[in-house]
Amino acid sequence: MILNLIRNIFKPVLNFRRQKPIDKASIKRQWQEIESLMRLTGASHFEKAIIRGDKLVNHIMDLRGARGETFADRVRDFRKEFSDYSGLWQAHILRNKIVHEPEFEVYKFMADKAIKNFKRALEDLRVL
Repeated sequence: MILNLIRNIFKPVLNFRRQKPIDKASIKRQWQEIESLMRLTGASHFEKAIIRGDKLVNHIMDLRGARGETFADRVRDFRKEFSDYSGLWQAHILRNKIVHEPEFEVYKFMADKAIKNFKRALEDLRVL
């Protein structure tokens, strides 16, 4: 009983996240560059857009105070923030395949889905 009372009193302090300022105009410019890449043709443009989208979401989670060293750690910490956690995770897996599997080919439909999921995550984080 007393332990629960103490936990409730200190819960806001224990859950405090150190947030850094976010330049929303800069984030929107970066997102526009990602969308511009998607309007070009060719797998290399799609790959670059996916990698940049993943990096941007990771950066925002870091600025918002997500705990963890890796994207996976941070996205798990912020899981409840995302309306489509699974979609974001699938987009990140696609990014990992691009980066770690040299023979992996990205098709437009795959890139479109990943970019849509990164955009939704950025909207959930209230930067777009």
